[in-house]
Amino acid sequence: MHLYIHIPFCKKACHYCDFHFSTNLSNQDQLVDSICKELSIQSNFLQNKNLETIYFGGGTPSLLQPAQLEKIMQHIAATFSLVNLKEITFEANPDDIDQTSLKTWKTAGVNRLSVGVQSFDDTTLKFMNRAHTSQEAIKALRDANEVFGSNISFDLIYTRNATVFDENQQHDLLFKDLEILNTFEINHVSAYSLTVEDKTAFSRWIEKGVLKNVSEEYAERQFEIVTSGLQKIGFEQYEIASFAKNKAYAIHNTAYWQNKAYLGVGPGAHSFDGENRFANVANNQLYIKGLAENKLVQTKEILSKKDKFNDLVLCGLRTIWGLDLSLVSDKFFLNGEFWKTVEFYTEKQLLIHLNNKLIITPKGRIMADAISADLFA
Repeated sequence: MHLYIHIPFCKKACHYCDFHFSTNLSNQDQLVDSICKELSIQSNFLQNKNLETIYFGGGTPSLLQPAQLEKIMQHIAATFSLVNLKEITFEANPDDIDQTSLKTWKTAGVNRLSVGVQSFDDTTLKFMNRAHTSQEAIKALRDANEVFGSNISFDLIYTRNATVFDENQQHDLLFKDLEILNTFEINHVSAYSLTVEDKTAFSRWIEKGVLKNVSEEYAERQFEIVTSGLQKIGFEQYEIASFAKNKAYAIHNTAYWQNKAYLGVGPGAHSFDGENRFANVANNQLYIKGLAENKLVQTKEILSKKDKFNDLVLCGLRTIWGLDLSLVSDKFFLNGEFWKTVEFYTEKQLLIHLNNKLIITPKGRIMADAISADLFA
């Protein structure tokens, strides 16, 4: 069983983010109490109390006070079995990291740190409205290495544009980011292509003409710089956005891509019981109010056979393990049209069909979503 805890607080709003969060920290204690109450209510969600992973995401989990983190961890330990626990990941921003905070998280049980660096360029960080500077990021990673060793995941954002946009300059900055990254002992990188989401600052800037959408050629070159650059310094691309050294794959995230069941706790968190999806209300006050009345405020999405098939395709083709066709319960979806599409992409050397599995080739990874969509039922 896999557990995700959503901590919906941030110091400031990044210009690209559409996740649920609040910059009002006044009700943080109430929110933590509500998370603990939801853990109790959801204790039998998967009919299995043995936890394999815990992931603190957000928002910004590193804004939790030591006593708040300890309270959540104690409640998890009292609710679930931790005998099979392999991984506790904790997301942190560089400006929240120092020797004291790192040791606090380590003492609480965290054994894997995910650091939201995004870039080492100060102009880029300011453009994205990040709360830290490049020097703070460098110091944070050095300190993190001392406490967590190499068991650190580094968040990188690429395909960045700016109000004054020069593609070659952006390519050079990305090369520089990878060069600096290589000076640290880090075993995992999560690299995300910047996507302009609705209702974000960037989307409003594009509407006003302050920003322009990037070209397909620029996006492809940025993807190539990231994937080839990380490979050269020892990272394996095991999922479209995930790279690991020495097979230090993210166990929690891999569970998502392999369609395993997981419980999400906190406002805006999502869960999957193996059959259906659930989404908690993305509103701190409504979440707190509901839990005060011992009620879950969430929606349930009943998945059809078609939905489940499409999820298998989408998630499987993102990884090096591919889509295992033996997991397709309804063989009706493996019809003539499906195999015709498979043949089309295998002939283009974008897809491999081997041992009853479909695996996207390195050449095809930049097109993973498009290939998956063509294979959908």
